[in-house]
Amino acid sequence: MKLCPGCQTELSQDDSACETCGMRFDQQELQIDWDAIERTKARQSRPVTQKIMPALMWGASLAMLFWLATPYVAVSEYIIKNDPIIDLRQHLAKHHAFPKDGSYVSAKELTLGYKGAEWKRGRRFAMGRDEMVYIQVIGAVCPYEMPREDCHRVVIEIPKKSADFDNFKPASSVNVEGRLLRVTQTSEFAPLIPFLAREMHLDLDGAYIIAHGLRPNIDRDFWIFWGGILLIALVLTALMWRATRN
Repeated sequence: MKLCPGCQTELSQDDSACETCGMRFDQQELQIDWDAIERTKARQSRPVTQKIMPALMWGASLAMLFWLATPYVAVSEYIIKNDPIIDLRQHLAKHHAFPKDGSYVSAKELTLGYKGAEWKRGRRFAMGRDEMVYIQVIGAVCPYEMPREDCHRVVIEIPKKSADFDNFKPASSVNVEGRLLRVTQTSEFAPLIPFLAREMHLDLDGAYIIAHGLRPNIDRDFWIFWGGILLIALVLTALMWRATRN
């Protein structure tokens, strides 16, 4: 004998249902048809129109991410190439042109002007900006035989927290070594052009800046920055895949 779990009525072993409460014990009806569930799920797949918006959001997010990383592409290429140091005066005398923008140069006995200006700028992969002092180089940097239209002003950028900052005094002769950067209206120095025009009465458009002491290497900051960019891109891709899959 067995008892009905619904009303506790005594049942025989052959009973497939309880006549009192109507509960059935046919095990065939309790089996789950997984194939039918999968077929139903397939019929309920998302239409293509509902996948377009997540894909567009994913594309826009990646575009914005890499746009924000664009200023660090040039310095990353410079780090990876690890080109040798260029003697600025020798290069000017030989080629009658300035080295390529972003090159690492050295120059000896450059005479500094009497007036400088302070401006904040982020160097390398620093998240914050440091105070920099910009001092114009006076005197001839270009050789006499170099065409005048190929000559440009040269400005030294020295961080205030640099160990040899005290050596960069007005009218002193200094040796500099750092990254050569061209100042244009589309470069990161674009806001510096009107600032130095106001503070130093200096037309900086088209000039070259020697970022003294700036020779980036592949270090922790390099890996943290690009590792973060790659991680965010992977997370965005995973979210897009999750949002568009069936």
